[in-house]
Amino acid sequence: GLFATDDFSVLLSHYPILPKHCSPNLMLSGHTHGGQFNCLGLTPYSIGFEQLGKKRHLAPARIAGLAEMGETTLLVSKGLGMSRIPLRVCVRREVHLITLKYKKAP
Repeated sequence: GLFATDDFSVLLSHYPILPKHCSPNLMLSGHTHGGQFNCLGLTPYSIGFEQLGKKRHLAPARIAGLAEMGETTLLVSKGLGMSRIPLRVCVRREVHLITLKYKKAP
């Protein structure tokens, strides 16, 4: 990967897709606003809105929340804002407090 194995690395990326040949320990993303609209668990992203006419794909099932992708922990936040249509339906805003703790090697 692009990072030394002894270092802890964080990748900040608006779009929740892990670049090729990049394996950070933690990736923080947004982009989806939690789907912005949620009706009985269905969001524009869960029905394929984002993939229409595009060759890139979101990380598997990552509209919001935590996921493990190999050696990388991914957090996709619902955030505070909106896109295109200034409305959120059944998707609560969220802000994350992340605490990183140093663990000394034995």
